[in-house]
Amino acid sequence: MAERPTKSARGHRSRPRKPPESAASSRKLAANSSRLAYAPRELGADGRRAWQNALRSAPWIDGSADLDLLRRFANLHDDRSALAEVIASEGRLTPGSTGQQVARPEVAMLASVDERLLKLAAALGLGPAARRRLTGRLEVERKRPQLAQVVDLYAEAEAS
Repeated sequence: MAERPTKSARGHRSRPRKPPESAASSRKLAANSSRLAYAPRELGADGRRAWQNALRSAPWIDGSADLDLLRRFANLHDDRSALAEVIASEGRLTPGSTGQQVARPEVAMLASVDERLLKLAAALGLGPAARRRLTGRLEVERKRPQLAQVVDLYAEAEAS
């Protein structure tokens, strides 16, 4: 429902002021950021670490849109660490039905988890290629002028 204009002190009708879009979006971003600041309690240590690292390296992750992806990403990190623990303690091979050595089922499960992690990381914009796809440029492009200056300095030092 639209708000009615109010009368000012001079008797003129004025429209109620809306906050500027940037203020509204910054409040929304702050609300999403505070919602994402703490990893869910059900996550293990590796999942919490993955949650925090993803938020640090990808500030565009939005709580309302990416919460489910981020939760799956962190849960997969916990699954990966559990599988890696089993493989480390039991070994990569186990005796098969006829006594031959075969890969443990956890090895295939770990490969599957790694594949899903890579897909989720790309969906969240984690990693150089995913960042380039999302932002339209490589991080290296911004650092190139500094690198060129360093190369020039070394070239000048070798010339003299």
